[in-house]
Amino acid sequence: MQVNIDKHLALLSGELTRETVPHIKQGDFDKLLAQDNATIDFANVSRTDTAGLAWIFLQMSVANRLGGKLVLTHLSNDVLKLAKLSGVEALLHSK
Repeated sequence: MQVNIDKHLALLSGELTRETVPHIKQGDFDKLLAQDNATIDFANVSRTDTAGLAWIFLQMSVANRLGGKLVLTHLSNDVLKLAKLSGVEALLHSK
């Protein structure tokens, strides 16, 4: 998993899985997530498993706790299906 953060945007590339999630530095995201216009772009994420989905929800929770506003872009159909199967799809669409 590669993470590039520039001001208000985080671009993710690679797999967002149980093998890669533990290596993502949360501190890199905290400053981003405290902003009113933070975006995480998943366009270049090739695969996401349940650990990746949990990581997405963690970022939403951190943004909420820090008072920021987070937008998730280019979530794959696989992520949306996984969320639906897990019964948490509505959380991806909540503001």
